[in-house]
Amino acid sequence: MSADQTLSVKVEGDELGVKVEGDELVIRIGIDTLAFASEENDDWHQWDGVKFVPLWKVVDNKGWAEDVIHEMLKEEEDGSSPLTNFLDKMSMSALDQGSLSVWHPELGISDLEDEE
Repeated sequence: MSADQTLSVKVEGDELGVKVEGDELVIRIGIDTLAFASEENDDWHQWDGVKFVPLWKVVDNKGWAEDVIHEMLKEEEDGSSPLTNFLDKMSMSALDQGSLSVWHPELGISDLEDEE
């Protein structure tokens, strides 16, 4: 997938999407999609012996989104947050998957070498 493409999942008119817009990486999710995804989380259900029963229901999508934002940005003593940890993990995953958009002084791996 190239940087100008959008990866998205549509749920009830809201999207979960990631794309590059100009010089920004934009991660977007509608509050209805966030509520739906939260309610579908396995940890939000309990097995009653016959079926999985929901334990919680989001009743205020905007308030829930604000609560999730607060948790995403909650800083640890070292300045990291769940959001920065996610970005760090995805950056390492891109390296592990062989991204050609980086350069290493010893390995020299880069798509920039082709341009020189």
